[in-house]
Amino acid sequence: GFEGRRLNIPNDLAIDPWGRVWFTDPFYEGAAGPWSEDRSNKALDHDSVYRLDPQQDGSWSIDRVTFDTTRPNGLLFSLDYGALYVAQSGRRPDEKRELRTYPVRGDGRLGDHTVMHNFGEHRGIDGMCLDTGGNIVATAGHHEGGPGPMIDVFSPSGDLLETHPVPVDWPTNCAFGG
Repeated sequence: GFEGRRLNIPNDLAIDPWGRVWFTDPFYEGAAGPWSEDRSNKALDHDSVYRLDPQQDGSWSIDRVTFDTTRPNGLLFSLDYGALYVAQSGRRPDEKRELRTYPVRGDGRLGDHTVMHNFGEHRGIDGMCLDTGGNIVATAGHHEGGPGPMIDVFSPSGDLLETHPVPVDWPTNCAFGG
C-alpha cells in the first residue's frame, strides 16, 4: 500500500543497480477481476510510478515518483540508468498516450518528463524492453484504429526507427531470448 491505502493495480516493474524496484500502478477497469470493474473501488486518487528502496533492516520504503501520470504502464531504464522511460497509456479520450522519458536524479527522484512520442488517439505502448544499442522495443496499437498492432522500435532520443506489424490484436509485452 501507499499512505495507508491499497495500491491500484501494480503492473510493470524495473530494477536498478542499487536494488531499488520501480513500478507502475495504474487502475485499468477490469484488469484485476470483477472488483476492478467499478472505479469507486479505486483507493488512491492517482495512477503513479513508485520506487521501493531496500532498508538496512530488510524492510522497504515506498516513494511516489510521478505526479503527472494518469495510466502509467510499461517502464524501463536507459542503458546508463540515467533515464526512466514510462509508457503513459491512457484509455479515455482525455488521457494521453505517450512514450515519456524522465531524468533520474542522484537522489532517486525524477526530473520533468519529455514526450518522446505521442500516439495521439491511438493505443500507445503497453510493454517494452531495450536492445543492446539502447533502442526501445515496444508493443503498441490494436486493430480498431491507427496503424494496427505493432512492435515499434524507438531510438534513445525518441525517433521511430522501425515498425513491425504483429498477428495479434493487443500486443502487451516483449522480451529477447537466447
